[in-house]
Amino acid sequence: MPHASPLSVGPSARERDPDPDPATACSAAVVVGQRIKWTRQRAGLSLREVSDRSGLSKGYLSQVEGGRCNPTLNTLVRIAAVLGATDATFSWPSSSRRSGAFATRSPVFPVLGLPPEVGRSRRLTGQDGGAFTVRQCEGTPAHHAGMRRHAGEEFCHVLSGVLRAEVDGRRHLLRGGESLHFDADCRHRLTALQAGTTFLLVG
Repeated sequence: MPHASPLSVGPSARERDPDPDPATACSAAVVVGQRIKWTRQRAGLSLREVSDRSGLSKGYLSQVEGGRCNPTLNTLVRIAAVLGATDATFSWPSSSRRSGAFATRSPVFPVLGLPPEVGRSRRLTGQDGGAFTVRQCEGTPAHHAGMRRHAGEEFCHVLSGVLRAEVDGRRHLLRGGESLHFDADCRHRLTALQAGTTFLLVG
């Protein structure tokens, strides 16, 4: 990807927009798009320049800024690299964040030494539909025993044993302490290869 050279020319008066107001945004996609556009204009870059440097089409970038699509984490990282920002700058506006802290107290989840083809899981986060869910799994839970795909992203961290993650036709062997972050819109399957394999699944 070409290196983004600093520019001293700011956005024109016609192009400059006020700071995005998350409180009036109709969806997270709109807020993220507004933030990207605002950051791009502050950097003095046109859509064409961001397109050339990120490898993303100008039309797609226009849709992202207009809140007409939900960009993946990989897309946000590529845009952020061009704008000299971080993907966190665009994500989870303050009006969408939860206030306070929420503790989940559950019984101990003992490792039962289940055979690899059998699985169980439990949800560690609350049931109120937060930004993400965390599940603790052992073996091969039924909801991941077959190929599946869905919107969003997933992060898998193996606590013990060996887990095979098949994502978009590629196989990854993960052992204790190893993780995998992937686009859940790709066909994927998680399979335990040893008895007692345990892992955390965030999505």
